[in-house]
Amino acid sequence: EYDVAEPVAVRAGGFWESASLRPQQVSVTLPDTPKVGLSAGGSAWIAKHLKVDAFFAYVLYKDLVITDSEVEQINVYGEGAAITGNGALDVDGWTAGGQLSYAFGKPKG
Repeated sequence: EYDVAEPVAVRAGGFWESASLRPQQVSVTLPDTPKVGLSAGGSAWIAKHLKVDAFFAYVLYKDLVITDSEVEQINVYGEGAAITGNGALDVDGWTAGGQLSYAFGKPKG
């Protein structure tokens, strides 16, 4: 984090995370493969007790081909469940967020 001017700060960061699931357990609703993320953001005091924060990040997931999936989906038309997790997973994505916070007590500065 770097203070640009009295009320404004910027920040940047990154991360690497290993997968918590075995490839056979990965599904399109839970794309958990090893990943790398890069992010940037900032904050500004817009009033004596009021601060706004914003960020954006890009996450790159490792590509994965699954041929022996254990992921099942309920079969609403008949008996048992169907295996649905086989295929290629190629996921990357942007995320963004923001926050408005109020500081109780002694104000910043």
